[in-house]
Amino acid sequence: MAKKTDTIGNIGPDTPVGSIFTMEGGEQYSIGKHGENATVALQDIGNASELAATYSYEQWNDEYAPFVTEIKYPSMVVDEAGELAEALEPQLGVGDCAVVPHSEPIARQPYGVPAAIMEAIDEGRDEFKSAASAYESLNDQTKAAKKEMDHAQEALNRAIDAMLDGEFVREDGWPWGAPLAAVADENPVAPGDTDWKAVELADLNEPFIKVGVLKVLAENGINTMGQLAEWQAGKGDFWAKNIKGIGKAALDSIAAATDAYWRKTPGP
Repeated sequence: MAKKTDTIGNIGPDTPVGSIFTMEGGEQYSIGKHGENATVALQDIGNASELAATYSYEQWNDEYAPFVTEIKYPSMVVDEAGELAEALEPQLGVGDCAVVPHSEPIARQPYGVPAAIMEAIDEGRDEFKSAASAYESLNDQTKAAKKEMDHAQEALNRAIDAMLDGEFVREDGWPWGAPLAAVADENPVAPGDTDWKAVELADLNEPFIKVGVLKVLAENGINTMGQLAEWQAGKGDFWAKNIKGIGKAALDSIAAATDAYWRKTPGP
């Protein structure tokens, strides 16, 4: 039997002698007497059972009370000495009032809850626990997937940064295996075949300007030879001083590529 979390079958010193407890399996037990040290003697109604013995209130309430489906309290009277007299009609239905002519009503256990209601409550709890468990499992999977996605994003960012910083690229400035690198090799700029001002800095070759340097120049509106010449003319010898990301290595890369262009191209 699955143990219930709520129970109507608890026994205490005020539970009347003669009270009958019906268990989930149909067995019935009655209180024979209350003993010393918070104990109670239970009598089997019908076949012998291991429950027909003396138990402490704590032991009964913990191990057996959760499986009680119905309780029948006897009608009790109190004699002139204030003691409980013999039970009258010991199998009255749950909720019948006790006859106590000479004192306050005797404290009773809660009324019996129909087994069908308790089963519905237990089924609802089980479904809730199952749904909560499924939710927690999916929540954990979502967190793990988010963590994995963040790691992948960090790796991608590092790879892009490395490319822009000139790592993992060819000596001419193109990333290894980049399709445009092959196109550049096949279509070098030939002397006199285009207006030098319109020549894209990205099209210079032998050597190329590194990709990371091209990106910084483009962010400042410098994409062509003409734009570079205008910028240099307006800024003077220290034309790159205020361009963040253009250091000595970048200046050397730009100078090498543009000098190579002018060596094989007629001047303006």
